[in-house]
Amino acid sequence: EAGAADDDDDDEDDNGGEDMAGKQAAKSGWLQKKGDAGRLRSKFWRKRWFCLYEGERRLSYFKTDKTTIEQGHVPLQGALVVEVNRGGKANQFSITMKISSRVYLLAAKTPTERDEWVAAIS
Repeated sequence: EAGAADDDDDDEDDNGGEDMAGKQAAKSGWLQKKGDAGRLRSKFWRKRWFCLYEGERRLSYFKTDKTTIEQGHVPLQGALVVEVNRGGKANQFSITMKISSRVYLLAAKTPTERDEWVAAIS
């Protein structure tokens, strides 16, 4: 999967660290997130536990499903497009930000899981 040691290099600019204990997720599950290349970072796919918090319009991710301290999050308030990507990794989808033009690449295990995430986020 990742092809390298599982470190935090891909998550350096995703506003992590908030404790999400006690907050109810509308949807949660394992996804793979492609790291952001830049500042000597490699683009590897990392398995992360994702939680969608609808009231906050936030998609948080964690290293495991047991921790409440987020590794980072995707602020959905500025999301422009959530779309299924037909090329590249199987069951991949992307979230494109309208303010920063950042594109978050995520991948689910199955097409059904991918479609459920896309519908929940959209």
